Amino acid sequence: MRIVFVFFSLLLLFSCNEKEKNPTAQAVIDRSIEVSGTKFFKNKEVSFTFRNKEYTSIPMEKGFELQRKFIKDSVVVKEVKLKNTLNYFENSILVKLADSLKSSHANSINSVHYFSKLPYGLNDSAVQKKCWEKLY
Repeated sequence: MRIVFVFFSLLLLFSCNEKEKNPTAQAVIDRSIEVSGTKFFKNKEVSFTFRNKEYTSIPMEKGFELQRKFIKDSVVVKEVKLKNTLNYFENSILVKLADSLKSSHANSINSVHYFSKLPYGLNDSAVQKKCWEKLY
C-alpha cells in the first residue's frame, strides 16, 4: 500500500509544472473545451432531451437554427429560433405570438442550448474572461 501511495505522490509531483500554476482565463477555457470534447459541436447538428422537451441545434450558413419540441395538452408544439426570429407551431400550424411571449420563449430556448454546449460557448465574444487572482 505504501508503494502505491509513493508512486501516486511522485506522479502528482512530476506532473505539475510551474507554467500551470497561474494560467490565463483563456488557457483555462481552452483546456476545458479540449478535455470536454465540446469543440466538436461547432458544425454539427446536436439533439437532446431536457425536462421532457426535445432540443435540436442545426448549423446554418450564418449561425444555428435552434428548435424546441414538446407536447402540451395533446398538442405538439414546435418552436424554431433563427437569429432574431421565433416561429411557434402547434400541430404544424404557425401560431402568432405576442412580442413579449416571443422574446420570453426565444430567450428560454437560447439559454438551454447555450448551457448544453458549455464550456464551448465560453469563447463567445460576449464572455468577459478574468482569472480569479485578478479579481482582487
